Amino acid sequence: EALAYVKNCTIVSSTVTVSGSTVGGICGRNYGAVLENCVNSANVTGRTEVGGIVGYTRDYFHDADGYVIACGSTADATITATNGNAGGITGISLKDNAHANTLSSIVACYSASTISAKTPGTIIGSATNATIIGSWALTNGAEKLSGHNNPVSLGSFNYDSAADVTAADVDAMNAAIANFNNEGREVQCNRTWSWTNGNMPVLQ
Repeated sequence: EALAYVKNCTIVSSTVTVSGSTVGGICGRNYGAVLENCVNSANVTGRTEVGGIVGYTRDYFHDADGYVIACGSTADATITATNGNAGGITGISLKDNAHANTLSSIVACYSASTISAKTPGTIIGSATNATIIGSWALTNGAEKLSGHNNPVSLGSFNYDSAADVTAADVDAMNAAIANFNNEGREVQCNRTWSWTNGNMPVLQ
């Protein structure tokens, strides 16, 4: 089982500012826990490893997977790293190769936030052996899902605007979530994406 859950948290009308590193709108560090159904609308600022949801997320050596599931950072938020990595969902996401049975995954998440950093990523600032599944983001200051290193991307997309979204994209997102749930992991994502032409996908 995961070490802990952080569920159903919402941050609005606020500013999170730290002079140091590893700062998120919901959580600073996540070691092998699950962050689920959390939404950030606050401006988040730190030196590096800055994320709309969590600054630093990873697996844990006691065979615990690190998950961020069905979370989002809204268009009201600006995510800023003054000297390093920043991402709409997490500043850094990693899985240690020494932990053979663990994962570090971003699943069914979205970011419409503005990203300001030396190394900006729409979802992850820096990824090491991480996976992004069924997620989307607006480019808003970043061009790639991850600013540093390439995560495995399953049905995840960047958009410049709502006009870029297609039905095939949303189908791929939902298929990726279904595949994730069918692999027998200890955490299931019970959310799906809905979409109407000309609009951004909405997590149900």
